[in-house]
Amino acid sequence: MQVAAHLMPVRSFDAACELVIDYLAQVAPMGLWAVMRVNEGAQLVLSSTGDTYPVQAGDVFPFSTSFCRRMVSGDAPRIAPDVAQVPAYADAAAAAPITIGAYVGTPIT
Repeated sequence: MQVAAHLMPVRSFDAACELVIDYLAQVAPMGLWAVMRVNEGAQLVLSSTGDTYPVQAGDVFPFSTSFCRRMVSGDAPRIAPDVAQVPAYADAAAAAPITIGAYVGTPIT
C-alpha cells in the first residue's frame, strides 16, 4: 500500500518544525508561530510563520529578555491569552520592541 506524500515521515528537524508551525497557524491563528533554539544566551529562530511580526528564520534575539526564558524558568505559564495579566510577561512585553498581546510556548527537549 502506498502512503500519501503528506503522511511520509520527515528526515530533518527543520522540516518537522515547518510542519508543526504550519499546523499550529491553521488551528490556532496567532501573529507568529516559531521554533527557536537557545545557545549561549542567544535565541535563534529556526522556523517561523505569520505576517504580524518581522521575525524570520535566522534572526537572533537575546534569551535573557525573552518570553521563552520566563516560561522555561517557571516564572510564567506556557499559555497566556493576555500577557498583561502575567507579571513576568508584562515586564517582558513592556521592554519588547513590538507589541505582544498573547503568548504560547513549550520547551522542546
